[in-house]
Amino acid sequence: MCLIIYNSKYRVFSAPVWTPNDAPNDWTAAKLFVVCCAIMFCYFVVYSHDYQANADFHMHQFRTHALFCHITQEPLCVATSKMLPECHPVFKLLRPHFHGLIFINDLAKGSLVAAKVPMNGKERNEGVFGDGLSIMFGNVTSVGAFGNAALAIESYKTYNMEEAWFKNDLKARGMMDCSVIGNYPYRDDGLLIFEVLENYVKGILEIYFKSDSDVTGDAELQGWANDIVKNGKVKGFPGGGKIESVEQLVYICTNIIFTASAYHAAVNFSQVDYGAVVLNMPGSLWRDVPTKKGEVDEQFLLDMMPTKFRSIIQIVIVMFLSQPPDRFLGNTLEKYFTEDSALGVQKKFVDDLKAVEAKMKSKMETSTNGYPYDYMLPSRIPNSTSI
Repeated sequence: MCLIIYNSKYRVFSAPVWTPNDAPNDWTAAKLFVVCCAIMFCYFVVYSHDYQANADFHMHQFRTHALFCHITQEPLCVATSKMLPECHPVFKLLRPHFHGLIFINDLAKGSLVAAKVPMNGKERNEGVFGDGLSIMFGNVTSVGAFGNAALAIESYKTYNMEEAWFKNDLKARGMMDCSVIGNYPYRDDGLLIFEVLENYVKGILEIYFKSDSDVTGDAELQGWANDIVKNGKVKGFPGGGKIESVEQLVYICTNIIFTASAYHAAVNFSQVDYGAVVLNMPGSLWRDVPTKKGEVDEQFLLDMMPTKFRSIIQIVIVMFLSQPPDRFLGNTLEKYFTEDSALGVQKKFVDDLKAVEAKMKSKMETSTNGYPYDYMLPSRIPNSTSI
């Protein structure tokens, strides 16, 4: 097991290869510094599972969470409201799962993420408060609110929506093979939820789309898909702006809902268990990377840690992001469907979620992991990305 830090493009610093066989303080510092080094456009080869709670802070927060769950979902939300009438079955199906998305995304502008934009020959900060009170939330990280935005922008250059979807991502990472990775609750629980969601989406859509020609001949639906690609500029949307079958429509809608609910629950609500303990997952570090082994002592490690003020802000952020939602998966205040056939599918969806939850809880009771994975319990999954 070892941690190797490479800088293949910019030689910002040179450092030895750190391994668990080094002095405990050296190894601890190496694991912590991955947080900062990632933002220096360094490349990492990591062969240690116990680094991740510290090392993934920035990439988790502004790639996996902000980019995948929030930013790239906004064009879908806008296109749904703009291109589909409220009586359209796809509008009725998707609209509850966009509840609160644009509000929470707007709240992050100028606070968690910010960008300098030209205005009257000068640069100003994008966001209501600019450099003021709200931007301190973004500045809890090593690179600040502007760097957070830059990281999301850089990640978007290689983003592909279909590749990022749950099952496709698992396959690409070789994580679908249970014989290779046996106990993987994120995958196992996620697949249970995905199957229930897929059956629900299929049941609803097949009421209104009896054949593939119903899909291809639906001008409003085709306009929706085209708008997502053309005006929303979403990369990797299946079909490139054209939906050609009922099966493809089910596939698209299932993944949109899963991303807005179960996927977001897994990456968002787990943050408080890791990030609320600043020593475990610091958002920023304050010492340079040591260039020699044996230089790190206890005081060095303490000096790396964020200030008390930044630590408090980090705790506030992760606790705010972990607030329980007002609407859970399968339960919505809006009653879009009124037909008995659709209401029957919705009731079965709720019953299936209850059965899955019972199965998950039974598995947790007999688990020997010591710590339950409950982020994908249906009773804890929000109906939308509203926080």
